[in-house]
Amino acid sequence: MKKCKFQMEFLAGETHGICLPAPPARRKMQLLRMVFGVLLLILFLANCSGKGKAVNTLPPADKQFLSEVRYIISKKEIKIFKNTPAEEREKFIE
Repeated sequence: MKKCKFQMEFLAGETHGICLPAPPARRKMQLLRMVFGVLLLILFLANCSGKGKAVNTLPPADKQFLSEVRYIISKKEIKIFKNTPAEEREKFIE
């Protein structure tokens, strides 16, 4: 018979084979679940918040250039264009 930290007692002080986790263990598990849930929520929100900002930070002339060449430029070239400093983008366009 396995030993329990906490057993249910019924009438006349008799203990039965019902094993229940101790109340502090339950609270600890609830706390761990809550912390895990909050961490998942933070990771999800952090992942969603960074999308779509790069296009909005481009000047209108650069947005127009990208819209004109969208069918002939590769994704790698777009990434390079967005990461180039503003002064050097004119050279890239030529």
